[in-house]
Amino acid sequence: MADMAEHAKLGDLHMSDSSRRRTRFARRLSWLVVAALTVTALVPVPAFAIHSQDPTSAPNAESHIIVDGSQTCGKDVYFFDFKIDGTPVNDVLPSDNDPIDITNATQFSFDWAINAAFLETYDMAAVIVKGGDDAIVYIYNDPGDDSDTNLQSPSNGNNQAEISHVEFCFNEKGKPGPTPTPTPTASPPASPPPAPTPAPTPA
Repeated sequence: MADMAEHAKLGDLHMSDSSRRRTRFARRLSWLVVAALTVTALVPVPAFAIHSQDPTSAPNAESHIIVDGSQTCGKDVYFFDFKIDGTPVNDVLPSDNDPIDITNATQFSFDWAINAAFLETYDMAAVIVKGGDDAIVYIYNDPGDDSDTNLQSPSNGNNQAEISHVEFCFNEKGKPGPTPTPTPTASPPASPPPAPTPAPTPA
């Protein structure tokens, strides 16, 4: 009986020790979860994507930004800007006022190249592709980025939006320009509320 009692005591001690270890492990795990959630809350999620993650779309662009609404290059921000209203169409001109050649154009994507007549005049800084409610801004930091392929329109829910317009933002050749920060197109001011009708003066 004494041996059984002694065995019971050792078992109790073992269970107590295991329980304490489980408690300490659970406590440490809870702190790790709290720490992980805190780091996730403090580290901002970048608003851009590096194109190495999607090499088939605009492989020459350093990054792209998805923005809400219509965007423009920004007045007096870039050396020159050029806009195509509507879906781009294939257009290659040897020399003209059109600084951009468009090829492989569809309703949802296109290729671009700086026209040969303007290669010594402009460097590409950004290309804004608008479709649906959003726009994708493709960023070009390398002065050697004189062309790119498969620029795409934003998604529109489960589908890809048709391109509604494209804007090209240029820097002067050989001169660094500003960091591309497209500006939203201003919304028309809201109409003022009607003036209240004055109460009649009692007689």
